[in-house]
Amino acid sequence: MERLECKFAPEGLDAKTGEFAGYGAIFGNVDSHGDVIEAGAFQDSLREWAARGSLPAMKMMHGSVANPFTGSDLPIGKWKAMREDSKGLYVEGKLSGMETDRGRFHYALMEDGALSGLSIGFKPRKHVRGTGNIKRRLQTVGLAEVSLVPEGSNELARITDLKAKLIDGELPDLPEFEDFLREAGFSKSQRTFIATKGLAPLLRGEPGNEPEADFWAALGAQLRA
Repeated sequence: MERLECKFAPEGLDAKTGEFAGYGAIFGNVDSHGDVIEAGAFQDSLREWAARGSLPAMKMMHGSVANPFTGSDLPIGKWKAMREDSKGLYVEGKLSGMETDRGRFHYALMEDGALSGLSIGFKPRKHVRGTGNIKRRLQTVGLAEVSLVPEGSNELARITDLKAKLIDGELPDLPEFEDFLREAGFSKSQRTFIATKGLAPLLRGEPGNEPEADFWAALGAQLRA
């Protein structure tokens, strides 16, 4: 599961009903990974959700995958509408339990600007390589959920993206892996040694360097712990 954050604060927050609107993604925006979502990328996924008669979940900061110690997979509200327009993925939603302390707490975080962004959880289905600072142009994505997030959480999103890749048995690229090692406290020389001696041969497909299945299972368990 990957994530892409939009720096657009939710609009039209209603103190009585908890209703609001905003953009889960903006077309043409380059995120911290160098990904760009192109117009039309959500159409297939939105049709699939419509066929099921539902919409992706509304979570707080992507739930337990992004926040294993404090995150909850319980939805904090419900998305009432999602559609693509000329700008991006437009969403309308409603916070649940506005008559409860929990609902009022979520509303207060949004009103104060503590939760001022929206972020999508997705899996890329079709992309092409970009140029310059653009790594991928995402042409088709599978939309899993749309979360409320604090502005400035791109660093967290990058780290949890890497964790999700490792848990799924996928390999990150070298820059992603070195960023993860830096956040884990390794020195520059240690990061370079680990990445070039461990990950680089795997990415090159050198024989004898394939990870065992139980390695990924153990690493995934460690990251979840």
